[in-house]
Amino acid sequence: MSTATAPQTAATVSRRYDFVLLFDVTDGNPNGDPDSGNLPRLDPQTLQGLVTDVCLKRKIRNAIAVIGRDRPGYDLYFQTQDAVYEKRVLNLIHKSAWDALGIEPAKEAPAPTGDDGGAKPNKPGRGAKAKAGDRGD
Repeated sequence: MSTATAPQTAATVSRRYDFVLLFDVTDGNPNGDPDSGNLPRLDPQTLQGLVTDVCLKRKIRNAIAVIGRDRPGYDLYFQTQDAVYEKRVLNLIHKSAWDALGIEPAKEAPAPTGDDGGAKPNKPGRGAKAKAGDRGD
């Protein structure tokens, strides 16, 4: 089995970048908690709002998608439900990535076929259920 390797097309990040993002929300919910009916996340001691790292990452990804729209190299691999249908179906995203890199995708193995029309074979000891008269009642 051979695997195709993609040519390195973009420079990788060679250093780590730390940053602080401050924002203010008034009468809003920047990061609802789905386990609590989408209520705002609050610090129980200070009652200040909390925003999770996952929420911040999604906000950054959404900003990159808007800023880099229709520019090569700025497409996101996984889109949220807000994206168009073609950007949410992974098979279509895989195909566009393979096309961009010039890689031919691996062929899928053919589905097994049998004489029984595709039904699963019975496991040993698991035949049809016995009827009331077949059990010696």
